[in-house]
Amino acid sequence: MPKRDLQQAFVAPVLQWLQQNGVQWQPQQRIQHIAPQADGSVAVDGRLFDAVIIATAPYHVLSLLPPPLAQPLKPALDALAYSAITTVYLRYAEAFSLPEPMVGFVNGTVQWLVDRQRLGLGKQELAAVISVAQQHDWSRDEWIEAVHRDVLRLCPYLGAPQAALVVSEKRATFQAAVGRTPPPSAHLQRHRIYLAGDYTHPRYPATLEGAVQSGQRAAADCLTDWI
Repeated sequence: MPKRDLQQAFVAPVLQWLQQNGVQWQPQQRIQHIAPQADGSVAVDGRLFDAVIIATAPYHVLSLLPPPLAQPLKPALDALAYSAITTVYLRYAEAFSLPEPMVGFVNGTVQWLVDRQRLGLGKQELAAVISVAQQHDWSRDEWIEAVHRDVLRLCPYLGAPQAALVVSEKRATFQAAVGRTPPPSAHLQRHRIYLAGDYTHPRYPATLEGAVQSGQRAAADCLTDWI
């Protein structure tokens, strides 16, 4: 298991390599509008580019595009429903030891329990991850109590946590559904505009693997059309 977050383990080295090879990196610039031009270029808020890959969350895509390009995407994107993921961080006064750095649970609230201290991320700290978290309409204290109750199944000697943090992302993933159709993108590709994101994957649900594969596919399509 990585002992660094995804930013440090993957994104930062890629950005460093790109910048060393002449790529301009311009973060924290909110994009308002993307539009193809008659000469084959793509305008992004008035600046011209050879091609554009849109790698936003699906609910941001339609607002970026002019109506004729957005309309074919609308039925598939409007059909997406979303699920929440809640992460509960707990710090204990007592030392503890889990069977593994990452432990799966059944018949409880917690689905995955991560031993942060064994990853060098926090002394005597745990992180509990709960997908489809909207099924529990709980307060912060109720989340902490439920997760602590599951922790006691492995470490019954622990007292109440000394500190806690509850983080809920309400639209963390799209919901997998039978017969879900990815949004059509051939009309965008003709204008050198490409979609990347797990929601574009034809088979996978909302996963990091699906997101990575979609990004690789978008990059490959972009290079093929460009070259």
